[in-house]
Amino acid sequence: MARQLGNFVQDLRLPRDFHTELRFRRLYRAHGAEGTLAVLMLWSWVAGNCPTTGRLEKMTREDILDVGNIAPDRKEFIDDLVSFEFLALDEDGTYFLPNWAEEQPHAAKAQERSEEARRKAEKSWENRRKRAEEQRQSRGKAAAKPKQCSNTNTNAFKSPPPPPQGGEEEAVKVVELYREVLPELPQPSEVTAKLRKDIDRARTASPERADLAWWRARFEQIRQSPHLMGENGDWRASLGWLVTGGNLDKLLAGHYPPRAEGGPAKRTTMSEEEFEAMLQAQQADGAAVHA
Repeated sequence: MARQLGNFVQDLRLPRDFHTELRFRRLYRAHGAEGTLAVLMLWSWVAGNCPTTGRLEKMTREDILDVGNIAPDRKEFIDDLVSFEFLALDEDGTYFLPNWAEEQPHAAKAQERSEEARRKAEKSWENRRKRAEEQRQSRGKAAAKPKQCSNTNTNAFKSPPPPPQGGEEEAVKVVELYREVLPELPQPSEVTAKLRKDIDRARTASPERADLAWWRARFEQIRQSPHLMGENGDWRASLGWLVTGGNLDKLLAGHYPPRAEGGPAKRTTMSEEEFEAMLQAQQADGAAVHA
């Protein structure tokens, strides 16, 4: 089953008069408003879980009824969906939504939009890295060229100040990695002094955080959380949010569970009291190590 695509599938797009279509009128006569709502719920589920193909891989009739909030003993509802051409069954026994790509092109192209955004982000940052390298080489050549002057002031012959080192450069690398892995989420318009400071504070909290691979793993962890990707509402995580307020520790503690296989994840989080107790225990362990 394809992974959910977060903000790239924001809605379903229905014609204003969709309810006058013959198949919807037949569905309403047979099952009332409950049947119509069940189809819309099924479409919403497909948009979030298998938007590219519209195929309900490994889903049973009972699963489909459950998605539409229809009682499991009403097996005739599935037969009616097939009869009214809301569903179809292929040769290997897999249900799918016929004409899904034509009826819901916005949802069907979500994967394409996601990949296109990633390619654009990667290209943009590759160009920026090339320009930064060219500027660095240009500064190096300018510094190496001897100056022709008669000034005897020793300050005139001092080397130019070195480029930023340490935390600033590493913070920029973290920002670039965030843009690469999570282009769908809100992006910082610039790497401000505060953002650098917050990232540097997070990086130095433990030795393993100095490795960019550790940050990539955290960003991939965010991608697997429906809540952080904005699938549960309008709010989405951002890099500035992640590196402040103890949110990175909450992510590590499992406060934002990953998406369950086969559908949206259930929301199971620790309470604020439990989280505070966990942090106090971690701090106590750290103090014992350095004692």
